[in-house]
Amino acid sequence: MDRTLIAVDLRGDERRFLEQALALLPGDGVELLHVAAPEPDFVGFGPGPDSVRNSVAAELRAEHAALERLVEHARGLGHEARLHLVRAPTVDGILVEAERLGATRIVARRRNRGAAAAALLGSTTRNLLRRSTVPVLVLPP
Repeated sequence: MDRTLIAVDLRGDERRFLEQALALLPGDGVELLHVAAPEPDFVGFGPGPDSVRNSVAAELRAEHAALERLVEHARGLGHEARLHLVRAPTVDGILVEAERLGATRIVARRRNRGAAAAALLGSTTRNLLRRSTVPVLVLPP
């Protein structure tokens, strides 16, 4: 059975991206994944300022709620969908979840970044394409 993992970054028009992805996919279920920023080494849920823990928790709740809305939108379009939210470096998180879920393909969105940003930060899409063992469909921004 085909299992598609759709990586969403929650920094743009995710509904439109989801609709584009679903239009290209077979009618079976999809896994919606958002990889949240990993926990910094110096901040955690151990002893520390409550304000930091509360801020991180609020951000994760907001991201989870956004994913739930996307899952409902996918279901409204006739696709079974499940959500996944993990904290990890982006490419590592996508690849680990793809393997864990038995994904047969990954769908991601290309971001338009300037040359300086791409040189400094690297390219998530390029690294995903280079490292993935399953096909990766990259949609335009």
